[in-house]
Amino acid sequence: LTVFLMMPIRSLQNPILDWGNPETLGALLKSVTRASYSGTLDLLSLNYAVGQNFLDNIGIYLAHIGRDFGVWGGVLAVVGGVMMFQSHRALFWFAGGMLAVSGPLFLFMANMPPNPHAVAIVEAAFVAPDMMMAVFIGFGLTVFSARTGWRKIFLSIFSVLLVVQMAGGHLRASRRGNFYTRDYCENMFRSAPKSAVMVFHEDVQLFSLWHRQLMEGKRRDISLVSLGLSSAPWYWDMMARWGTPRVTPVSLKESGGWTAMKQACLLYTSDAADEEDSV
Repeated sequence: LTVFLMMPIRSLQNPILDWGNPETLGALLKSVTRASYSGTLDLLSLNYAVGQNFLDNIGIYLAHIGRDFGVWGGVLAVVGGVMMFQSHRALFWFAGGMLAVSGPLFLFMANMPPNPHAVAIVEAAFVAPDMMMAVFIGFGLTVFSARTGWRKIFLSIFSVLLVVQMAGGHLRASRRGNFYTRDYCENMFRSAPKSAVMVFHEDVQLFSLWHRQLMEGKRRDISLVSLGLSSAPWYWDMMARWGTPRVTPVSLKESGGWTAMKQACLLYTSDAADEEDSV
């Protein structure tokens, strides 16, 4: 909750990226509930029947457990759950309930399709159930390490498995050799004419270009516009502080938005006789 408490404090400083401008209680509630910027990715699940993708998502999460915790991690979690139920009944129901809500229930409500883009979105929410998994695994470790005769053998095997798991996790998590985003931004900026207005829908491409322009100072002559945020007044207020060319604030999600944007971006010479003379 301290993250939410920090939001209005930071917003009052008018940072470069002031998402939702949560300076007031009402704006803060809109940011926390996504009311001030939702309406794109959230609609993916509406194309499917309720619960249609649940089993696929459960399979994805179980594969994540086996890959990132290891099969031995799953075994320790089961053993730890049994021990916790026997010795710490209240903690078992708390951790189990948190795991059920943040894991299966969340996946059921999300109902996201099992494609790479949607999976990447859902995987970002695996941190919460993983924390509960870690609690169960911790109890499972105590079962084996408490046995005096097996203690040294178990800790030796566990140490080896942990190192192997960490090495595999590092290879999957490392992005040191991934230059797709850098090359994409470089190619987009190289191909864009001077004072271009570029409109983007997907967040990864847009945020990457924002970083290159606002933090690294590349192509400050270009206007980078978010299609999904164009209907939010706070977005245009934030953009006005960037020092990049101003664009007439119009909602590209409403009828006539694109026409208004194109008309606002056309510059007519003073002696233009007709539309063919426009620049």
